[in-house]
Amino acid sequence: MEKADQRQHSKILAILFIFYGGAHLLAVSFVWLIFLVLAAEAYLQLADLKRLGLTGVSLLLALPPLLSAYSLLRRRWWAKGVVISTCLVIFMISSVVLIQVSRPRLSMNRVIFVILYGGASTALCLYGIWFARRKGGSGSNQAIYS
Repeated sequence: MEKADQRQHSKILAILFIFYGGAHLLAVSFVWLIFLVLAAEAYLQLADLKRLGLTGVSLLLALPPLLSAYSLLRRRWWAKGVVISTCLVIFMISSVVLIQVSRPRLSMNRVIFVILYGGASTALCLYGIWFARRKGGSGSNQAIYS
């Protein structure tokens, strides 16, 4: 019974990671589309490292959740480490995003964004870390898969 429960949590967490990573991948694709159109119209130089770096860093929020989802769905032995590192990356980058959104002042739209985005990111991080730190069925230290 414990293994079936663990598999169910694994599937739920993988689906949440797919939604989270997919939403960020969609946002990054939209930003890249805007950058490429502006560069094609000569309004923007792609050599501007600050803009490219910002977009490259935003890929950090899209790729680790998708890798974690893959490792959970395929039941890889390295899933525990990937899930924990993904949760830490999500927590750190979303904290930076929320700090940047709060400047110069918080409007009502920004407050709603901070509550929704911050709450979703924190909930996903806590659920992922809880799942990865769970003990296996027979008292072993094995958290996800052997």
